[in-house]
Amino acid sequence: MADDPVLAADDRAALMRRIRRLERDSRHKLNNLEFHRRRRAQLQQAVSDCLTCSICFDKFNIEESSPRALQCGHVVCLNCVRRLLEMKRRQHRLIYGGPLTGLPLVFLQCPTCNKDEIIFENQTEHSVQFHHPMLNVVIKFAGRPYLDDIEHPDWNRANVSDGNERAEELQLVIIALEQKINAMDEAEQREIQLHNDIDENAKPIKECARCQNQYHQAPRVLKCNHLLCSPCVNNSFASFNANEVAYALCPTCRQRNYYYQTDMRGTPFFQFIDASQLQ
Repeated sequence: MADDPVLAADDRAALMRRIRRLERDSRHKLNNLEFHRRRRAQLQQAVSDCLTCSICFDKFNIEESSPRALQCGHVVCLNCVRRLLEMKRRQHRLIYGGPLTGLPLVFLQCPTCNKDEIIFENQTEHSVQFHHPMLNVVIKFAGRPYLDDIEHPDWNRANVSDGNERAEELQLVIIALEQKINAMDEAEQREIQLHNDIDENAKPIKECARCQNQYHQAPRVLKCNHLLCSPCVNNSFASFNANEVAYALCPTCRQRNYYYQTDMRGTPFFQFIDASQLQ
């Protein structure tokens, strides 16, 4: 067969059938890879958006841009809290006077919902609490390329002409297709593993610590600064009357969070990964 200039019809047909099968497998593998790539990229984008300050659009970190939770449930970075406080205290000094170096009592207004939060005299931006679930996620992603985009080769289909290819040429096409399928298999496994890693690290802002369900509405922050979904918070307080002291047991830190009659039983938290983002 190797000595013939043109393949015999039967031998050529057998090679062409093998090539067609490999091409079909290649298209199937490429579809699977694209599905896992889109799923990973969707989760990746949702996490990246969630780890971004809504004011300055900087990424949260563990230092100057650490995530801080306002009492209204919105999250801003430490730098933005500092700038907001400086602006409020500058206005206070212009209106009421006082030493330039003092730190007077001011009301810090959330830029998102305009609700006020009292910052007492001599308190700094560090008095605004960390948002611990967000900070835990930031720490897990710190220094890791999980949120970087991934580039894949452009796997073009191997084209086979209708001419009289030699056996060696068709064998090269077969080898190229087999290598392409193996490379796509490896890429698909990397996409699956990366998605699983991102999903595991993003759990504190993605799913309820008690029921493990994804958030479909704003979760609620307990006094220990951990999150539960609204149904689990409601279930925790279901046995208590509105006019008595109630508590919710946090499944993350095992702390009892006590709430008096005037306390809001779980503050809504508005920066999270909604299940609708991952459909």
